[in-house]
Amino acid sequence: KIIFNKDATFMNNYAYWMGGAFYDWSEGESTEFNGNALFMNNMSAEDGGAIFVEDNAFMTFNKKATFIGNIATLNGGAIYNDDDTLMTFEGEATFLGNTALSSDGYGGAIVNDGILKFNDSVIFSGNVAQGQGADIHNGLHTYSTAVVELAYGKDKMGSFDGGIYQVEDGEIHK
Repeated sequence: KIIFNKDATFMNNYAYWMGGAFYDWSEGESTEFNGNALFMNNMSAEDGGAIFVEDNAFMTFNKKATFIGNIATLNGGAIYNDDDTLMTFEGEATFLGNTALSSDGYGGAIVNDGILKFNDSVIFSGNVAQGQGADIHNGLHTYSTAVVELAYGKDKMGSFDGGIYQVEDGEIHK
């Protein structure tokens, strides 16, 4: 289990595999960000420019989370949330200028194969995927049921400028 009790900043990191700044393979354990989290200008040679999460891991952002200018050579410019994982944003989330570089790259900001929850406002702007889903590609692997939950209401609005690509077995809840 990893807990960040103060603000956390991950900048200008590079991974030769996945998760440019953070790779979570904790098999049922949780990672918690209790302060603001900033992921900026990180890069991975494969998936998840800033974060790659897999194998029943749980990741929670309890305050503001910001992802700016992260790059994945393949999929998930900022985040790749693999199957059997839960990622929750309790505070505001912002995804600006993240990129999936491959000519058929998916999810300029996020690839989600697990469960992805936004419980507060979320903004996506300027994210780029050469393939599908400039903001979110939900359900890259069709063997998983990918779920995205967006909070909508008086003070909880979602803003997307590149859209969501939804595969057959995925779900989006508003």
